[in-house]
Amino acid sequence: MKRTGSMLAAVLVIIALAAMVAGSLLYRMGAESAATAATRVVGQADEAAMCGIRHAIAVLEAHANDVTVWQDNEELFRDQFAFEAGGDTWYFTLYAYDGEDGAAVRYGLTDEAGRININTAAEDTLRRLVESAPTIPVEEADAIAEALIEYRQASPLASVEELLLVEGVSGEHVYGEDANLNGLLDPNEQDGGERFPWDNNDTALDPGLLDLATVMSYDWDVTDDGRERVNINADLDALSDVQGLPGGTASFIRQYRNDGGVFKHPSELLNMEHRLRRGRNRGRTIRSGVTGRELPVVLEQLTVLSPAGRPRLLPGLVNVNTAAPAVLATLPGVDDDLAARIVEARRDLDAEALSTAAWLYGEDGPGPLDADEFKKIMPRLTWRGRQFRVRCVGFGASSGRYVVLEAIIDLAGSAPRVAYLRDLTRLGLPVPIDPEQLGYAGP
Repeated sequence: MKRTGSMLAAVLVIIALAAMVAGSLLYRMGAESAATAATRVVGQADEAAMCGIRHAIAVLEAHANDVTVWQDNEELFRDQFAFEAGGDTWYFTLYAYDGEDGAAVRYGLTDEAGRININTAAEDTLRRLVESAPTIPVEEADAIAEALIEYRQASPLASVEELLLVEGVSGEHVYGEDANLNGLLDPNEQDGGERFPWDNNDTALDPGLLDLATVMSYDWDVTDDGRERVNINADLDALSDVQGLPGGTASFIRQYRNDGGVFKHPSELLNMEHRLRRGRNRGRTIRSGVTGRELPVVLEQLTVLSPAGRPRLLPGLVNVNTAAPAVLATLPGVDDDLAARIVEARRDLDAEALSTAAWLYGEDGPGPLDADEFKKIMPRLTWRGRQFRVRCVGFGASSGRYVVLEAIIDLAGSAPRVAYLRDLTRLGLPVPIDPEQLGYAGP
């Protein structure tokens, strides 16, 4: 009887152990299933965000030179359908810092050429950039600018966030009041510092250097359609091939060069006069014939940098069509008032007018600059961008799951490439999403 009881007890122990093993297996299977499902959902959100980046590339390939298409276009970039998967419908939204209205979302892309390239900017521009950053105290600006100039001499910065390694630079200096990088004045960014981050409670979203600076802005010294420009200091025989250039202007360029003159920038040709110093016509004054009407051709097709067959790299030119007033005010000859007038003058311009920087010149045009001001600032400017920052949230209409990605798209090569990519999901949902607006009320 005792033996029977012992056998029964052993059987019960074995059954109990088997149940525990089975339970453990079921638990592990359930956990793995849940983990797989969660991974799948996150992967789908990530893919939806990548759809947004690919969408941005497609738009830029077709319209990179038309700021009116990609800068602020809610219809093109908000709540765009990506795909259906996992019992959910996935969308993406592209958003950016507005710069003027901290309460509004700008649905669009950001031109890196609208910022100051801290790797290539002249030292005077770099100092003015640091001084203009609203989150850098005036008494700290000189020391920070000197530290940055010394830091970049060792090697170029890989990202704007690398400024945090520069002596005296803090997170507040780099990120400003926009702690979650969504471009909106959130409640914790408007409470006088009661909650992170510190802010001055002035109803404005003060940006840090992150929204004023870049380390990736460059272009090639070619026309908008990729053709070589004619070097007016070297390729004089090619002047006859420049379409739209008046014959009198080509003659002026040849005479000026033969007289020993050297051009520093094609914009010098605007209203230019020269008194000949050599030859039988010595003492005679010649004129370029370039007015505001000829400026687009001069700026687009002429150069002083690239010899024939060898287009040069143009690093760090500032796009006058996209730069904020604080960025423009860092350039030589531009103060806060002139920067504001430049931005105001470009507001109502159409895509054709913005396809050149000639609109800046005021004679017979809308621009705020006279000829001397135009020629002083133009060597630092461009009217196009080739690198664009994309911030995209991919989200599920029913699940509410989301992933936020930031990328820089580079169009300067033979094919578009994603030059930079990082995940911003940890900072939270950047823009409000309303599932009911999509036609999905959720589960």
